[in-house]
This record gives sequence, structure tokens and C-alpha cells, in this order.
Amino acid sequence: MNLVKSGRVLVGMMVAVLVLGGCSAGRLQPRKSGDWMVSLVEVQVGAADFHLGLMGDPLEFEVSLLQDGQVVKASTGTRLGGRRGQRLLEKPITWLLHYDPRRTCQVVVEEQAIVAHTGRWELPPTPRLGQWPFATKERMVPFGKESYLRFELRPVTH
Repeated sequence: MNLVKSGRVLVGMMVAVLVLGGCSAGRLQPRKSGDWMVSLVEVQVGAADFHLGLMGDPLEFEVSLLQDGQVVKASTGTRLGGRRGQRLLEKPITWLLHYDPRRTCQVVVEEQAIVAHTGRWELPPTPRLGQWPFATKERMVPFGKESYLRFELRPVTH
């Protein structure tokens, strides 16, 4: 009888751990204020999501980080070629970002063209206080039908 009761308790505890772990496993948000190096290291450019220029070439696009609606300056250029497919960036785009749970953060991807039709994605469309869109377990920000950005995050120690 005690063995059956302990088995039920053990199974109940395992279910609770799985449920709680599943709920939090998707996000890796920072817990306290501090500086972070945020680097864009990989992109997937889907043909269904991006446009072509007048000459049939893929349009370049720019990736920006906004904090409280203001552009955060990157340490490198933020414009990328619109070549289709998945690729690792030889020179990642890096931002120094200060995490503060009272601020919002948003990723903006915008095609660059003078004459051609362009696309723009604001990720998330409505930013929430203290939530970083790239602070997920996979550190990926999907958008469109088949595109994504993958980031690396490192806390800055002083």
C-alpha cells in the first residue's frame, strides 16, 4: 500500500515538473537589470517573404533593435543582402542592450528599396514590458511564412 502511494506521489511530482518546465522552457528572459551583448548570427530569408528589385535581384534588408521605440545603435552595419536561404553571418550584427523590466524591446526587419515594393516586420507587433523577442530557448525570431533571425545573448560582466 505504501509502495503504491509513493509511486502515485512520484508520478504526480514528475507531471508537475514537466508541466512547469514546459511553460518556462520557451523563454530565457534575463531576471535582473544589466547589460547584454545581443548578436544576430544567422538568418533565413524566405522567397515568399521578401521582394525582388526591378532588375530581379533580391532586395537588401535592415535589422534594427528598438528599445522603448528608439533605435539602439549597432556596433556594425545593420544592412544585409537579401540572398534567399539560410546562412550564418560572417560578421554578426551586435548591439549592447541594457535589460530593464520596465522597458520594451522590438526587432524591426525592413527591406531597402527606392522604387520597388518593400516589406516591414515589427517583432513583436506590440512589444511588452520586460520581454525580449529573441530571448527564447532557440533564440529565434520567426517572421513571415518561412523566415527567421537567430540571436546569441551574453551578459556583460563589469
